[in-house]
Amino acid sequence: MLLTLKSFCQQIGPSKTTGFNSLTTPQYKLHCFETLSGYRLVINTDPGVPDLKEALRSIYSDLFVKQVLMNPLYNLGDEVPRNSLFAQGLRNYITARPFFATIST
Repeated sequence: MLLTLKSFCQQIGPSKTTGFNSLTTPQYKLHCFETLSGYRLVINTDPGVPDLKEALRSIYSDLFVKQVLMNPLYNLGDEVPRNSLFAQGLRNYITARPFFATIST
């Protein structure tokens, strides 16, 4: 889906269009950030949440690069371990954002 959306944006957008930032539907908003090295970070939010391009850029540079790519035990292309410092840092970062809300049951 991401590749199709990127291709579609390149075809109908201005000549220097490289991809898309978000897709909004009545139910959700899909935010995407793609690095020059090909990594894609994607998050689904409520449709009313503003663009999260800078938040995704921060997640990549401040968390992913430092906790995953610079880890000597990580091999490029491997799945990111679920119990890693990255996962905990990501959880802390997301829950501290103003767009995050807990659902009380």
